[in-house]
Amino acid sequence: MDAVAVMTFRPDGTACCLYHEEIDLHTLGALKCERVSWIEFDADTQQWQVLLPDSDIVLFRSRRRQRCLDWERAHFALAV
Repeated sequence: MDAVAVMTFRPDGTACCLYHEEIDLHTLGALKCERVSWIEFDADTQQWQVLLPDSDIVLFRSRRRQRCLDWERAHFALAV
């Protein structure tokens, strides 16, 4: 399955999407980028984990970092 780029627009005109370089977002104007999650390695569990920013809440774990990246992309692509 090919990845699909999704961009949504809020009533105030703000666009939301997962950043990638398939579309040159700079053509829309000045960018403001915010992390929706963090991926960090947990030495205690020996797993990579997806965390909410500024939080200890673990959303997903895997021994493979790429699985966390894939989960993050799939999960948050639906949320924007």
